[in-house]
This record gives sequence, C-alpha cells and structure tokens, in this order.
Amino acid sequence: MKRLFLSALLLVSSFHIVIAQSIVHFRISKPLCLLTFLEAANKQWDASRTYSAYIFKNLPAEDKDNFKVLVNRFARLNMASYNIVSASPDSRQKPRSAYNIIKGKAVRAKYIEQFIQDISGVIPDEQAQELRDIMRRAEPYYNNLVWNDYKDATEQQLEGLERYSDKTDAIFNKLRRFYGSSWPANSPFEIGIYPIPGKHGHTTATPHGSSLVLAVLTGERDYAMRMGVAIHEMCHVLYDKQPYRTQWREDSAFAAKKSGYARYAYSYFDEALATACGNGWAYENLSGHADPTEWYDDYYINNYAKAIYPMVKAYINSGKKIDDAFIKNAIALFKKRFPDAVNDYNNLLNRVSLYTDAEDMDEFQWINKTLRKYYRITSCSSSFPIADNQTVGLIKKSGGTQLFIIHDNHSENFAILKDIFPELRKRSFDKESVISFTDKKKRPVIIVNVDGIDRIPSGLQKMQAQKNMSSSMVSKID
Repeated sequence: MKRLFLSALLLVSSFHIVIAQSIVHFRISKPLCLLTFLEAANKQWDASRTYSAYIFKNLPAEDKDNFKVLVNRFARLNMASYNIVSASPDSRQKPRSAYNIIKGKAVRAKYIEQFIQDISGVIPDEQAQELRDIMRRAEPYYNNLVWNDYKDATEQQLEGLERYSDKTDAIFNKLRRFYGSSWPANSPFEIGIYPIPGKHGHTTATPHGSSLVLAVLTGERDYAMRMGVAIHEMCHVLYDKQPYRTQWREDSAFAAKKSGYARYAYSYFDEALATACGNGWAYENLSGHADPTEWYDDYYINNYAKAIYPMVKAYINSGKKIDDAFIKNAIALFKKRFPDAVNDYNNLLNRVSLYTDAEDMDEFQWINKTLRKYYRITSCSSSFPIADNQTVGLIKKSGGTQLFIIHDNHSENFAILKDIFPELRKRSFDKESVISFTDKKKRPVIIVNVDGIDRIPSGLQKMQAQKNMSSSMVSKID
C-alpha cells in the first residue's frame, strides 16, 4: 500500500510540473519579421525610425525602384477597419483594428502560408492574397538586408530574454493586483521578437491581446531593460482588462477633479502607468537597480512616469490597488510637472479630432502621415471633407482638441466654422495662418489655414516653432 501511495503522489507531482508554465513565452516568427520590415520600409508613424534608416541606407541602388513598388503596394492595403468596445467609458474606448488582429496572428505563425490561413476572415480574401504576394516578394530583400546576417544574433536575444521568464510570474501577479485586472493569472503572453540591426536606436513594442510584438537591437545586452519593455506592454493589457466597474470608477475619479489638467493627466495615464511599472519598477526588480536613463521616447510620458513612480512603487510593494487617492495625487503631480500643458501643442495633439478637406482616402492618409511627422498622436478620430454633414455633426459633439487642416475650399469651410464657433465670426482669414482659441465648451480649437496641400508642412512647422496656443488667436505663416 505504501508503494501504491507513493506512486500516486509522484504522479500528482509530475502532473503539476507538466502544467506549470511561465506567464511569458518568447518566439521568433518570420511572418512577423516580414510585416515589421515592410512597416519600417513604409516609414509608418509607429515604426522604428532606426529600422527605417537602416533599410534605406543598406538597400542596394539597383533594388531601390522595385523595392519602392513593393512597399507602395503594402501601403495601399487597407487593413485598418475598426470597431469599438462600447461598455467602457468614452475616455477609455480604443479602436480595435483588423490589423491589430493580424499582427497578433503573425506572432504565432511560423510560415507565410500558415499566417495567411490564420487571418482568413479577418480581411477579405483578395487583400489576404495581395499581402501574401507582397510578403513573399519582400522576403528576399529581408533575407539579404537583415536575416542572413542577424539570425544568430536574434536567437541570442531570445535566449537572453528567456532567462527572465521565471522571475516574470511574481512580477506579473503583483502588477495584476495593482491594476485590479481581470486577466487570468495562468493565461500566458506570446511575445514575438524581431531584430533591428545595431546596438543603439529607436525601438517599438505593441500589445495585440495576448500576443506582444517586441523589437530587439541585435547588439544589445541589457536584457533586463528589454524585459521591462515587454512587461510595459503587458501592463497595457492589464489596463484594458480591468473590470468595467473599475474602469468607470477610475473614470469618475478623474472627472470629479475640476481641474483643467485632469483630462490631460487621464490621457497619459495608461502609458505613464505602464512605463512606471515596466520600465521603472519591473526593471528595478529584475536588475537590482533603477534605470538612470530615459524610460520613454516622449517628454510627457517619460516625465509623468517618473513623477508618479515613487507612488507606483509604494502601492505595488504594499499590495495596494489603484484607488481614488492615487488618481488625485497623479493629477496633482501632472499639474506640478507640466504647468504649461493646457496651452502646449505637443500635449493638445496627443488626443485629437482631425478634420480636413482631403479629396479621397489617399490624400487624407498623406495629411495624417505628415501630421504625425511633427506630433506624437496616440488617439486620433478623423473625418473629411469638412463640409460633409456627418463631419459637421462630429465637430459639434466631439470633445477634446479640435484640429482643422484647411488647404482648399476656404470660403465654404470658414463659413461652416464661423457658424459653429462664434469666436471666428468677426475675423477675416484670407492669409495663411495658424488660428487657435478655446471655445465655449472649453475645447482647444486649432486651425491650420494654408494655400494648397503642399503648404501643410509649413503650417505645422509654424506650430512647432510657436509651441503654444497664441494669445493673439492668429499667427501668420511666413
């Protein structure tokens, strides 16, 4: 009987060993590598600047024309259809795009053919087959520029990150409690890494449900820092997966603070929390010391994260959840750190409603891409042309910063805007200018008024040079 009993115990122990697993799994996916390669070649606003520069610096001259045709085909693919989860507070709602699902599928796919099968139904078959052809034609370029020389270095990065997998479980559970998230404790994250050649530079990381995309520099050796970036992305998922009652409670806590800074502190809250938790607290736990460098490549997010870090650290270490007192202090810290935020274009355009008189989607995408060259925008709702009845309805009811880029149909557009905004009625805008004011709903309103689409960069450059909303309302463009 004793032998039978011991055998049963050993069987149970063995079973538990089999099902135990780390919260993070790292993998290298060729489809993901090809997608991120095409994104960087297309110089998308969310792609690595370092990667884009590397590609065009090393692309052989004889390949440039054919490669450009291929990248343009990728740019024309429309994979950004959106839907929004409506149960969250308005300030917490995020567009969910088909491309977000596609990137998540790419993390888990080993081969192009498997990837195309996995995204069946996500986008129309015609688009999927076009993407398949583009990726197959892009693969030789990718192999020559990146994969052949850096495959081994990428696998070394994978091994370096996997050393921290076991430590991540305890970190994740503490963060899950801090966020009050409903994410299951035993539901793992699949992290797809892709290489950017070099030791230093701009990298990106993005969450896609339970799949994360993480850029790694092939010459980097600070694996704790890169692991902190991965945990940063997990924190975004934990924030999104908070129960709706928690989301509404936090939303109400921000709304209750009658401060002009509260909405801006809220707009950066998700990113600042993830930075303080991942790049700050998690990195310190993994490496044994705080990271003395900049944590995020953005002035507001980096400094906001560092301002709230002592409070974040104290809450996590004591097992406390984010509460009303935490949010009240976060708003006060934001105001203290950024006293000029309410007039700063860099802040005002972080979340923005954009209206243009673009003629078609290609022209709108060019305007949107040009705008993102000058400003970091995390949330942008858009509509065009301005004279469209649907656009007029959105202008009247949408909140936050209202940005108008007018390069055509000036008389018609300004007649509409003067009807909506009484502040404009006694003004004449027959010359190129940047117009800014706060309307009766306390919304920042910015109008870039230029003569022709080619003059839009000049208007945005004027805004950059001016930095803040003008007290005189109108600033002429030189």
